Amino acid sequence: MPDTDDPIPGIYNMPFPAYKAIRAVNASSLKVAASRSWAAYRYDQDHPTDGHTASRGALRAYHCMTLEGAEEFDRQFWVHDLHRASKEYKTIAPGMTALGRTDIKTAERDTATALSAKLRADPKTARYLTGDGHSEVTLVWVDPETGILCKARLDRLVPGIIVDLKNVGSTDERLVRSQCHRLHWHLQAAHYVTGAKVLLGRDHGFRLIGFEDRQPYESAVFAFTPDDLLGVGERLRFDLMRELAENRKNNTWPERHEDEVELEAPDYLLPEMEDIDTDNTEDMP
Repeated sequence: MPDTDDPIPGIYNMPFPAYKAIRAVNASSLKVAASRSWAAYRYDQDHPTDGHTASRGALRAYHCMTLEGAEEFDRQFWVHDLHRASKEYKTIAPGMTALGRTDIKTAERDTATALSAKLRADPKTARYLTGDGHSEVTLVWVDPETGILCKARLDRLVPGIIVDLKNVGSTDERLVRSQCHRLHWHLQAAHYVTGAKVLLGRDHGFRLIGFEDRQPYESAVFAFTPDDLLGVGERLRFDLMRELAENRKNNTWPERHEDEVELEAPDYLLPEMEDIDTDNTEDMP
């Protein structure tokens, strides 16, 4: 396992807390810069949190059950139906947290079990989730353009392809495309693909397995291609990494807006100018 302060580039199998402790640039931090600002990026770097919420706990449960199986799930989670504000929960929770176990409700465990069974049985998703490959793979590498240390934690790495598992809410292609843009999934894909190429010496494809966490647990496999989404993500990542290098060099972390901004009315509030006859003066005094 690499030293978290001075890790050696490579491919590792490690628990999530160890991955999180590695001091390197990951996709999540680049997303903050892309969606908010470099000032927000720097603040998050200086004020790290564990990022745990109940909804993220459920998502981690879905991932763990699907990618690592029931035995590993039982090591990482404790299942209950206690109210999180109750005295009993507050008595038990600290000890479970100390053991590295995340709490989820029984219904969430049941969803994780059913969802995992569905995804691993469906031919279109099973080809990526079963057979040759490794789950929860950590990559640590030096960015070839900037020399900045980077890291990534892949849901699954199969020969020639990186697989990412996400709860998309709906597998409607239009909605997934919108989420991809808003949440910068294409930037995440580009970061992963870059790391794999540096460490493995070859280009990798990227597949997003999007699922719905309600019956009948519909799913879809979305391919990100170099001439489309993946290419857009790679260009965005390239620009962000150059900006990051410059910001580190100058120790400048700009906000989204450094200058005064003229706030324009949205189009739907403006009159339809073509419907206004500006030459008609017969009603003017």
